[in-house]
Amino acid sequence: MPYTHRPDYSFKRGLRVSGRGIVTMARTNLPVFIWVNFFSIWFVGGAILMLARGSTSVLPVVFLLTPFVSLTWFILLNSKYGFSRLGGMPRAVPWLAGMALAIHEFATGNYEGQPEGYYTFLAGFLIINGIATAIDAVDVVRWLRGERMEQFETGFFEEPDAARSGDIRHEDRRAAASWRVSPERAAAGSGE
Repeated sequence: MPYTHRPDYSFKRGLRVSGRGIVTMARTNLPVFIWVNFFSIWFVGGAILMLARGSTSVLPVVFLLTPFVSLTWFILLNSKYGFSRLGGMPRAVPWLAGMALAIHEFATGNYEGQPEGYYTFLAGFLIINGIATAIDAVDVVRWLRGERMEQFETGFFEEPDAARSGDIRHEDRRAAASWRVSPERAAAGSGE
């Protein structure tokens, strides 16, 4: 089956695809689901805790603002390319600013004088985000090399072309959402 992207971005479609992908991930690959949620909780939860304890560093504020950029970008990418390996890019790229700040704080010792637990928060972020960024970089390279299928099935590539472009009537959308590609049609569409 050909993996063709949509001609446009749609926040609504992106939310639907992202939601389906996350639910499928939780059902079919629990370790990956736990890993994704672990680092999200570490970054955001740790930032809230450090600010509540009186941190004067800008790093926890960056951690609280970055998900707005990251999640919006992730949703829009999913609306055009499906829940694919490309999804690692909006997770990794916005966190690079936080990574640069964290490396600077760690290297210069600017974590001294911060609240209790700040060093653990900082070191944990460097380790967890370093691993996550390496995994995301591999995923994006694999996507660029042609692995365009969805990592977790959402039905994104199985909808008919008319449903993709929005050229079908509302009452036909339900039928389009449940449409599946027959093996004959898949072979014909992929040029086999």
